[in-house]
Amino acid sequence: MPLILILAGAVLMVVAFRGTEHEFAAQAAHDFGGTAFLAWSAAVVILGAIGYYSPLRRVSDLGLALVILALVLANGGLFTQLAAVIDNPPAASAPVPLASYGGSLSGSSSSSSGGGGGGGLACAGEGAASGAAMGSVAGPWGTVVGAGVGAIAGGLG
Repeated sequence: MPLILILAGAVLMVVAFRGTEHEFAAQAAHDFGGTAFLAWSAAVVILGAIGYYSPLRRVSDLGLALVILALVLANGGLFTQLAAVIDNPPAASAPVPLASYGGSLSGSSSSSSGGGGGGGLACAGEGAASGAAMGSVAGPWGTVVGAGVGAIAGGLG
């Protein structure tokens, strides 16, 4: 169950970063809406519930196998649709540009493991110099980490 929640969270984060929440919601409503999805999910739930009664466990297992087989073969067959998608892949959507941020974030932080306080956070376009000015974040590696973060942020601008 935790793996399913982690994957769902990752999908939602990717959707949010791309800015395609509306397209995702429309696709989810199209996929999970309607009576077909409800009928198949009700069949799986009912057959699963029957399986909790020991004498009917075998009937439940066979019924679930039949439902899975019907899902694979329904709507023109899985392999036919897979071959069609491989032959004609869907077109990629246009990338959503990220909003550029020209200012700087400032804040102060201090480290209890030594090395003094840090300066502000380096933003895009400010380069490695401001990253090095961050000071020691958490001990002796802080300056190196700060310089690396500043160089990365400078390269993104």
